[in-house]
Amino acid sequence: MRSTRSSEWGGSTPTESADVVIVGAGLAGLQCGARLVEARPDLSVLVFDPDPIGGCTKWSVGSFTAAGTRWQRSAGITDTPEDHFEDMLLLCKFNGSADDEARYRRLLKATCESGAGLLEDLAARGVEFSGPHPEPPHRQPRMHNAVPSALSAAKALAAIFENGPEAKVVTEELVDISGSNDGFAIETPNRTMLARTLVLASGDRSASSSAAPAVNPRATGRPLEAAAGALGARLHQPAFSPGLRTFAPGKPLVAPIPDLVRSGSVVGEGTRVAGDELLSDPAKFAGQDLYLETPATGHLRDAFVCTFPAIGYARLADLEAAGLASRADTSGVWRIGPMRVVVTLADGALDVDSEMRVIDGDSAPIEGAYACGTAALGGIDLGGHGHHLLWAAATGATAARSIADRL
Repeated sequence: MRSTRSSEWGGSTPTESADVVIVGAGLAGLQCGARLVEARPDLSVLVFDPDPIGGCTKWSVGSFTAAGTRWQRSAGITDTPEDHFEDMLLLCKFNGSADDEARYRRLLKATCESGAGLLEDLAARGVEFSGPHPEPPHRQPRMHNAVPSALSAAKALAAIFENGPEAKVVTEELVDISGSNDGFAIETPNRTMLARTLVLASGDRSASSSAAPAVNPRATGRPLEAAAGALGARLHQPAFSPGLRTFAPGKPLVAPIPDLVRSGSVVGEGTRVAGDELLSDPAKFAGQDLYLETPATGHLRDAFVCTFPAIGYARLADLEAAGLASRADTSGVWRIGPMRVVVTLADGALDVDSEMRVIDGDSAPIEGAYACGTAALGGIDLGGHGHHLLWAAATGATAARSIADRL
C-alpha cells in the first residue's frame, strides 16, 4: 500500500492507493480478495468493511447448496450441476428484459457448475461441512452446512490477509465513491482510497426497509447507491420480505417454518394472535419481542422446524437444547423464542456480466468496476436456503479470476 497526500481529493486528506479496493468483507468480498491475493501476489489488495467480517455472513446459518460433491458421493448420492440448475430455477424469479433473464440464467448455471469445486476449496482451507441434508424442492440432498456456521468459511478466507502489508482488511465505513483520472476514489471518515480496480461486495440493502428492522443493521446499500450514482451502474429495486427470526444473544438466528407458526399463537407485549394472522402481515408486529406457543402435535411433533447451523435442520428438541424453546406446560405446549420480525435479505442489486464487471444502463461494462455476492444479484430473486452463500463464493471467485487476468 502506498500512503500519500492528494490535492485532487481534498488537499491534506490522507490517501492510500491500491491496485484493488474491495468494498465489503463478507463471504463474497473475502473470497474475491483471497483468490486474488493467491493468484496475483504482486497486486496490492485492500478490503474494507465496518466490521472485520461483515455482510450477512456472520448472521447466516451457513448452508451451501451444491451438487456433485464428494460429500454426496460418500452418502451414495448421484447428482449433477445440471439437475441442480433445473431445481434452482423452481426457486428463483427474474426482474428485467428477456436479455436480462438470459444473462441471469447463464450466471446461475455457472454458479451451479462451480459448486463442488468451491466447497472443495473451502474444505482445503480447513472448513468442515456437515451433510448433505435434504432441501425440498431439490430432488437430491444438496445442503452442505459449514460447521459451526458460515463464520468458519469467512474466517478461513480472512486468514489470507493477516500477514499484509500488501493485502489487508480495514474496518471503516464507506462515505462515498467517485471516479478519478486513474480509477476510483473511495472515501471513508479517515482517508481516501485510490484504486485502479473497484469491487463492490457490500451485500444487500435490507436495512433500508421501512417495514421492519434488518438482521444486519449495516446493510444500508450505500455502496450500491454510490456506485449507481457516480458510475452510472444499473441498480435494481430491492425486494423486502419481513419474517420471524429467533433473536437471543449468543444463540443461533433461525426461522421457524410456516407450518409451525400456523399451528399455534404468537404472544408479545400483552397481545396474542393466531399464527396465521402474523404470517399474513409480519410487518405489523415489527419491533416487538415475540414468543410462539404451539402444541406441536401430529406431524410437527418430530418434524424439522427450521434450518440450523451445523446440523442442517432442527427439531423442537434441538431448539430446546440450544435454549430457544421450552415446554410451557404438561399439556405438550412449546414456547419458542424470543423472536422478532426482521428483514433477513433484500435481493435486487447491481447488474453484472459473465466476468462480474458492473454494467450500465446500456449493458456495457464499466471499466475497472466489478461486483460479487448479493451486490451482484441484479434482478434475480434468489430462493433457497443455501444459494446465497454459494452465489457469494462463486461470484467472488469469478471476479478475482477476471481481475487477475485483466490487471
